[in-house]
Amino acid sequence: MRIRPWLPRVRPLLGVLTDAEIGRRVGVSTWIVRGERARLGLKGRTGRDLDDIGPEETLRRVRARSKASEPMRQGQVRNAHLLALCRRHFGGWYQAVVAAGLRPDGKSRERATPTPKKRPLTPALLRGPKTAAELEQLTGVSRVAIRHRRRALGIVRSERAKADRS
Repeated sequence: MRIRPWLPRVRPLLGVLTDAEIGRRVGVSTWIVRGERARLGLKGRTGRDLDDIGPEETLRRVRARSKASEPMRQGQVRNAHLLALCRRHFGGWYQAVVAAGLRPDGKSRERATPTPKKRPLTPALLRGPKTAAELEQLTGVSRVAIRHRRRALGIVRSERAKADRS
């Protein structure tokens, strides 16, 4: 019979902690701990305790996944533990992604630069000195549409800036 001096110390921990954690604490292989637990007829701890990891750690893991440019949609996530954490702490994957300040495609909800509000294209702007390219940036209407509207209003102008050859 083998001598197991570490077994009495860890017997209360068998089935409470994972076999890997017990083996690390005692300094033996996970397989040895697993064999002793099976020999004693104790059930192993099947999963991690989801309460050990709080909502903040769950959000940190979701954000880390988005920074690693891994897929953010629930059907593409391969980490069952992360999905279980999201269900436990936020009710679901999408709720956790939104709580992390992300969109389901993994991009941040905050824009780097706010887009300026576009002005409506009025006849006064069409008759003004601005070119079709400048009006496109100002209003968001395409250059072709601006040229068609000017033509419909009877405004004829050359769009190209002519070089001063004097």
